[in-house]
Amino acid sequence: MEENNHKRDILLYVIAIIIFYLLQTIVIYFIAKHYGTDGETIQLFGGGDDGATYWQQIKTNFIRGNISDVNATKTWYVPLMSFLTQLLGVASPLIVRIANVIALTFMVIGILRIINLIENELSTQLFDVKKKMMLVILFYPSLIYLLFSVYRDYWIYMFMVWSVYFGAKWIVNHDVFGLVQFIICIFFLYHFRGYAAAAVLLSILISRIFISKSFKSIKRIMYIGPFLLLVWYTFLINFKVPYLNMSLLDAIKYREGLYLVGDQYLALRSGGSDFGLPFSTNFFPLFIIQYIYSILVNFAGPFIWQIKSIGSMVGFTESIFIVFVMINYFKIDRWKRNKILTESKVLRILLIQSIIWFSAIGLTNKNLGTAIRLRVPGILFVLIIVFTVGYLVTKINSQEKNGV
Repeated sequence: MEENNHKRDILLYVIAIIIFYLLQTIVIYFIAKHYGTDGETIQLFGGGDDGATYWQQIKTNFIRGNISDVNATKTWYVPLMSFLTQLLGVASPLIVRIANVIALTFMVIGILRIINLIENELSTQLFDVKKKMMLVILFYPSLIYLLFSVYRDYWIYMFMVWSVYFGAKWIVNHDVFGLVQFIICIFFLYHFRGYAAAAVLLSILISRIFISKSFKSIKRIMYIGPFLLLVWYTFLINFKVPYLNMSLLDAIKYREGLYLVGDQYLALRSGGSDFGLPFSTNFFPLFIIQYIYSILVNFAGPFIWQIKSIGSMVGFTESIFIVFVMINYFKIDRWKRNKILTESKVLRILLIQSIIWFSAIGLTNKNLGTAIRLRVPGILFVLIIVFTVGYLVTKINSQEKNGV
């Protein structure tokens, strides 16, 4: 009976998320129309946004009757939304908005499926973890902010979450069909954000190789990372990485808004919310310091000294939450934390994925607004780890107290 009540509660949380986000996006749509747009965006903090650009391309494709006639980013988002508007015969951003909420809903289901994997692996119920994750998603500022325009981020999050789920399912359960599903999801993720697919693919491959090792062994392997980065930085900075067709130098330049066009770097982006100095390209110790700082800002920024606008102030509320959660996590007995991570392959996969994701965006991004959007899937994976470890350690402490 109690288990059924918990399942009912989780279902109610999911329904609440759908209704909450759907109502918000509809209200924002009508407010945006009132202020003279088609309903695609409300520019809360001034300036343009990617969503407005996407909508103009979708609208142009609708008029021309071709789903991919205009597609500046070369991703599948604009063609997919163009297809939906042409299928329904209405050039309305409301269609795109509803489709985005559907993508968010599937992301939520994917999060629950990942937690189910952990439950099956550890033979325990994690209803408290599921409820906490649902509450986070319900009120997480960045997820709500994405409703103010027709961004593609919900689709990236959805495919990223499901890619990690199927990858973990393949590794933990030796599920060949899970591998096929993983490949399909990675393929779609690549066409929505290429380097996100590369990060997931790398993390799953590393997990597949090292997942049978103990948590302590994985930590030793992680220490090799800085040495490999030193070799890459010193001797291979111009080496083009296959699949991404980008060198380390290209990534460093990309972080500064410089894109390689032909054999020249052109300044195609600048932002008032950029942080930090350009990465050093000739002194490794300075580069490492700058890189670590960039990772920290992408993970938990903006910090208090980086607040320069209302937008960064909103982002700071997330920073407070993230820092608070991590402080409480590291207060947990280290031996017990490591014991649970050693027992759960899924948690170790999420840990590896989070490390690689924040390492990737720390290398390529220095814009606070972009950081707040990019970090969402990584934060969700970290929170699953933190909430699961916290719950299980509390359970262990209770048993020890009661002499069980």
